[in-house]
Amino acid sequence: MDGLDGPLPFDAVVDRLVASLGFTPVSRLPSSRLYDEVGLDSADATELVLTVEAMAGHENPSVELPHMVTLGDVYDYYLMLVATRSG
Repeated sequence: MDGLDGPLPFDAVVDRLVASLGFTPVSRLPSSRLYDEVGLDSADATELVLTVEAMAGHENPSVELPHMVTLGDVYDYYLMLVATRSG
């Protein structure tokens, strides 16, 4: 998390994922599927989780990536981590 003002907006999280993981999504909507429309493959799964946790400033070792199917799921995970970190 960048500041004390709260979580980053959806587009900022996607921008950071694109920069960190080096992929170019075909679609950047919350409903965009990670493997079909975003362009991730199974080798990116661990890096995706670590990148989201770093952005949130909190880690959750119990996360299972198969439950994150869309960019919206990734953002929800990020928000959950921020909320857990905050309080």
